[in-house]
Amino acid sequence: MSWLSSLSLNFSRAAQPIFVSQTPDYYPDMTADGEVVVYDDMYNDASASTILISSDQIHFMVDPYPLKKGSTVLCGMLSDPSLTPSLIPLDIHSGDLRVFLSLLDFGEPVQPTTTEGWQRLLEISDKYECAGLRTKIRDLARVKAFQNPWESFGLASQLEDEALATDAIKLMNGDNAHHDI
Repeated sequence: MSWLSSLSLNFSRAAQPIFVSQTPDYYPDMTADGEVVVYDDMYNDASASTILISSDQIHFMVDPYPLKKGSTVLCGMLSDPSLTPSLIPLDIHSGDLRVFLSLLDFGEPVQPTTTEGWQRLLEISDKYECAGLRTKIRDLARVKAFQNPWESFGLASQLEDEALATDAIKLMNGDNAHHDI
């Protein structure tokens, strides 16, 4: 498989939360309401000192270093040593949080499959001041343009990237699926 085709794979696997039975004592097993805490199946490193809590109450146990490196806002939140271990609630759905984390260098990028997913990711990038993430999205949009120039054109608009928009328009010439738009 070429590197180009590997980038276009769809890793849109839905979040499959699991229950982690052996978590350190400082991680909660129950919420204040008495409900069992659900940990994400991919981001469940019991040695991690940070837990991100998604808007749908899935807990992501992660190493804080990539968060500090990739986000100005999260760096400020995680730099206080008195806040370790950290429980950080975020207004991000677990599916979007998984994509966000994967693109901040927690492994393989899990790509959003819809234009709306990309737009949400760009909003998250802006909210948490992740300049590097915007660059990664731009790079992925360039590769994606070969498969879906219309979506790449929309991303180019969101990114205010004239060069990407121009490339997407050039690729639209052979795209008969959307000729009536």
